[in-house]
Amino acid sequence: MTTPTITYCKINDCHFTLFLFQSIAPNKYDAIARIQESTPKTIYEGPGFLGWNRIYLYLYENALRQVDPRICLPYWDSTLESELNNPLESSLWSAEYFGTARGPVRKGPFANWRLPVGTELIRNVGVDGDLLSNQIINGILSRRRYEEITSIEESGRQYSILSNYGSTHMYVGGMMASLRMSTYDPIFFMHHAFIDYIFERFRARLRSLGVDPTVYPKWGNSNLHEPNAPINIFNYTVKDGYSELFASYAEYEPVPSCTISSLSCGPGSLACNIKTGHCIPTIRQRTTSKRDTLESFDNVGVFKPKLPYAQSTLIDYCCDESCDVSNWIMIPVRVVKTRSPTQRKYSSYPARGGLVNGCLDIYSLKNFQNLMM
Repeated sequence: MTTPTITYCKINDCHFTLFLFQSIAPNKYDAIARIQESTPKTIYEGPGFLGWNRIYLYLYENALRQVDPRICLPYWDSTLESELNNPLESSLWSAEYFGTARGPVRKGPFANWRLPVGTELIRNVGVDGDLLSNQIINGILSRRRYEEITSIEESGRQYSILSNYGSTHMYVGGMMASLRMSTYDPIFFMHHAFIDYIFERFRARLRSLGVDPTVYPKWGNSNLHEPNAPINIFNYTVKDGYSELFASYAEYEPVPSCTISSLSCGPGSLACNIKTGHCIPTIRQRTTSKRDTLESFDNVGVFKPKLPYAQSTLIDYCCDESCDVSNWIMIPVRVVKTRSPTQRKYSSYPARGGLVNGCLDIYSLKNFQNLMM
């Protein structure tokens, strides 16, 4: 895995390869995404995760290279967005990079992607969860044993790479917030590549302490995390992901940085924060249209952090391999929180046959006039 950051990699080449990867039969992207569905949930709850994750990324990147041998899998360093006053305004959520931040993805390289269950790719960025931060990363890298970063019982959640990586899944929301569906958003692999980068940095720290990084950590009572536990990818085991063989495949460029004397953050949409010496994303251009349509669902400029009202959330209505609101029953409930007076629409739309209908707000009062009489 030769893995630069998003801004260093030729991201457009990578996105085009992903498009071919998914659109040309057979659909290899969906085939690889399905691997996680057969992976036991508990893989994310112990040291086996780091080994599984590395091998899964290796499989994914090599499949991409069957389409274009020049491709590398870029990692998404979400600590860059965490330094913005409003991470939703990052250029990362522009059509050039990840595209639509909220609602069905209609902009960017992954626009109009359809999942095997028929629904569109959906995101709810910033509604829940949190981004990784430099404080979290530095805390993880301050530990001295694998057990301290793969077990909450050892040193608490603040040092657990397992606890902290999941919060970013929730931050992106939509498919990324679902264990079963998360791999169908390509952000999954770029986020997991950054987790593997942290893993590689921790391996380097162990070497500096005179500790062999290939020695598999203690795994408790779970058979799934014992060294020879299979991972449903060929005949590999979780221990193989800790080996020097797979470490030799992982080559990472460092996160871009800058100084007062050298303000350049390299090519891409990054700018130097002189106060911290960190490179941070540029702010994407705000939409000036006042139309309250599905398109404005992605107008992140209107959202401010820490609002007293809950943010809009779009669900996929998927159940039993079908994504259609007609399969659901709406049950009236007592209202415990009201929307902001300035929020004319809740911006939550029904899905029928897997397609989101942006013409109908399911929480619009006019849809419930009969109940109010």
